[in-house]
Amino acid sequence: PAMALLGLLSFFGKAYSAIPFLLDSMHIPSDIFNLYKIAAVVTGRFSTLLAAMHLLALSLVAASAISGLLEIKFKKILTFAVTTFALLGILMTGARILQSRVLKYEYTKDKVIAGMQLLFDPVEATVHKTAPPGPPILRPGQSVMDRIQESGILRVGYDANKMPASYFNANEDLVGFDIDMAHQLAREIGVSLEFIPFEYQTMTEHLREGQFDIIMSAIPITTSLLKDMTFSDPYLDLTFALAVKDYRRQEFASLEDIQRIRGLKIGIHWRYSYFHDKAKSAFPLAEVVGIDSIQDYFGGKRDDIDVLLISAEGGSAWTLLHPEYQIVIPKPTVIKQPIGYPVAGGDLEMINFLNRWIDLKKKDGTIERIYNYWILGMGASEKEPRWSILRNVLHWVD
Repeated sequence: PAMALLGLLSFFGKAYSAIPFLLDSMHIPSDIFNLYKIAAVVTGRFSTLLAAMHLLALSLVAASAISGLLEIKFKKILTFAVTTFALLGILMTGARILQSRVLKYEYTKDKVIAGMQLLFDPVEATVHKTAPPGPPILRPGQSVMDRIQESGILRVGYDANKMPASYFNANEDLVGFDIDMAHQLAREIGVSLEFIPFEYQTMTEHLREGQFDIIMSAIPITTSLLKDMTFSDPYLDLTFALAVKDYRRQEFASLEDIQRIRGLKIGIHWRYSYFHDKAKSAFPLAEVVGIDSIQDYFGGKRDDIDVLLISAEGGSAWTLLHPEYQIVIPKPTVIKQPIGYPVAGGDLEMINFLNRWIDLKKKDGTIERIYNYWILGMGASEKEPRWSILRNVLHWVD
């Protein structure tokens, strides 16, 4: 009933305004609007014809009534009404069958990110899913770079839950922005790679013990982490954003709108506890709740939370897997968070090398290419040729 009532009222507006309104009202992802745009290519051609027929029929009825020639025959009206509805049913059924066979729309963006491979050719690498024994302790006077060169291995710590920075794709290959960067670094140093997983709670301890030489997994540079780890210069700035249900996106368009919402619950993953107080300060009326898993929120297991604080870059990847959610960056203030690479032992020689290497990769366009691929999705899937009758209906050309 609600859909019928809202649909009736929406007739007074343009379809391109009314349909998104109806989708939001029924909590349906706005991506479904693309189906209307596909069908509108065909149906739009008949709108002018139907408008002309309606105007002509209305004019004839009005002229007949004025001249006294109008005669109402209920039997014929009933016959035409039944015939019209029958023809309409046949037409709609035929159009449904035709569109299901010709205009096939299948959501594939989730398959794209799950099937992405490394952008550059990888070097020889060993990927551990559980942490192996640590390397030999640094000798007096030996630097991290010395150990890397002598062993011929760069040991990289990774977090497999940091999509799109580092994660396992559908083929169980370790991929992502920082994984591509790690292969580039190892190639230019002339060594192989060893990827070692870490738990966020013990990351600082394992780095101090030399479990790995460097962590490459989108680690935020925060005051609390700077006390315990030595970071490279930032190689990217992430943008703070909110992940919300698609139909609620307009409620979080600006900071002022959010600050007025009473009873709001904002979820923050426990690994970002540094931002707990900042979120509480920015949204004093909201309750900030720690969560154990980002997957739980997007999987619908934390319906008690209204919105999730996350980076726009990471959140966009999650919304590809869960299109019922959308990423919103509240206006007008855009908050950035730098990320860098922590290095074992606070080795200044390794830090200086990394800083110069990051600067070089920024200037030669490597970081931009990797960003365009993993964050913007440029080149992640082949661009299909434009739909045509010759190719998609008659199959005369490939």
